[in-house]
Amino acid sequence: PDGGGMQRALSFVTFLLVVVLGSCQTSTTLRPTSTPTPTSTPTTVHHVTEGVTTATSVSLTTKTTAGDVLEEVSRLLSKLREVAASMQEARDEHERLSQAVAQITAAVKDMGEHNLHIKKKVRKMSKGLKRNSHNRKIKDGLKSLQRDHQRILHAMSLSGINITRVHNHSRKHNLTHPHAPAHKKEHGRNRKNHDATAEPTTKAAEGTQEAARQDKGRVSKKSTVEEGEASDNLIPELVVDPPSVTDPPLPVDCTEVIQRGNWTSGVYMVQPKGLKPMKVWCDQTTNGGGWTVLLSRMELNPQLDFDKNWADYKMSFGDPSSEFWIGLDALHVMTRLRDHELRVNITDWKNNSAWAEWKEFSVAGESEKYKLKVVRYTSNSQAGDALKWHNGMKFSTPDRDNDVLLGGHCAKRNSGGWWYRGYRGCYQAHPTGRYQKNPGDPPKTSVESRNFELGPVLVWQNWRGESYYPKTLFMMFRPALN
Repeated sequence: PDGGGMQRALSFVTFLLVVVLGSCQTSTTLRPTSTPTPTSTPTTVHHVTEGVTTATSVSLTTKTTAGDVLEEVSRLLSKLREVAASMQEARDEHERLSQAVAQITAAVKDMGEHNLHIKKKVRKMSKGLKRNSHNRKIKDGLKSLQRDHQRILHAMSLSGINITRVHNHSRKHNLTHPHAPAHKKEHGRNRKNHDATAEPTTKAAEGTQEAARQDKGRVSKKSTVEEGEASDNLIPELVVDPPSVTDPPLPVDCTEVIQRGNWTSGVYMVQPKGLKPMKVWCDQTTNGGGWTVLLSRMELNPQLDFDKNWADYKMSFGDPSSEFWIGLDALHVMTRLRDHELRVNITDWKNNSAWAEWKEFSVAGESEKYKLKVVRYTSNSQAGDALKWHNGMKFSTPDRDNDVLLGGHCAKRNSGGWWYRGYRGCYQAHPTGRYQKNPGDPPKTSVESRNFELGPVLVWQNWRGESYYPKTLFMMFRPALN
């Protein structure tokens, strides 16, 4: 019941109680008092006193009973008021809970709508990411083609090859464009200019052909186009100029080798600035070519010994077509003037290959102990970033201790020169270690050398773990393309 009904009920109960109390008081007041009947017994003082006492006691009993009833009624009324107050509080609490439930329901509904909105956004973003990934792949492919195109043009220019393009216009103009008549007029003017210059060009070409017939060492071809065909869609002619009599200087690296038109991998003579000419292996097929191999390891009999001192590692040693080290001085000179990228190719004993690339690679000079910088590891590489452990380290050899191992000498204990670390181990990559023809069964570790890298062996831990030795390993670098 609501508050009004409760108040009416209380008023009705109060009215009934008042009526009952009124009836009780009326009956008590109008009750007749018995009068003693005269008897033959004489009236004495004792009898009178007894009658008075009896009347007084009856009156007191009646008054006491009425007071108790009033008190009980008051107590009941008080409890009824408390019950009414409690019911009112319960009603208020019920209203508050109803409002809270309504708010929660509305919030849940909003959350459901928001969830649907989020799902739509997620689907839209997923589609966008797929498109962006596809566009990114296309952009990367276009960039790669553009770089290859630039290399080809640069190589052709260095080789004395000039490209002359005939002015190329398409007949399929947009005639609905407002500037179409003017464009057509300009195109006709260009056609007339081209026809006017065609005759002397033809005469010069005929003279060149006559001279070529007299000179048996030269051969030329001439192509003609029938009248009425689309002469403005001719394939551009390639005009090859003869190379200069003076031999050009040697290329400084394999990138310049490929720019000069040498697209075949092999041993080439290069000359870094300030150094003597040297032979290196140029990889012209991997990822666009232009790679200069700085270190190569492979199965030989006997193997090349890399346990050499500082003076040996400054210069190159080995055979570029087999096992080889390019030299620290050459690395510094070739990487100091511009950014270079580094690549490592590894092959296991089942001829499975893996690779890793870093977008920034350089070697400091001897005054800085040929400090190594190799950062920006390519995320899609397969062999693992084992060189991260060696970034910022100085080069050490058995006779030059430049590692950070306190009380130890990584190069001396691992039998080779390398950018050893020393703190928490000497290396994670050890391309200059001893070549192991057995891919498993590593030597026992020793507490003395403080190595978890298993001693002076050729290993690349991030690839197959510390107990697997590669069959071949090649480290190469080239100027960065981006």
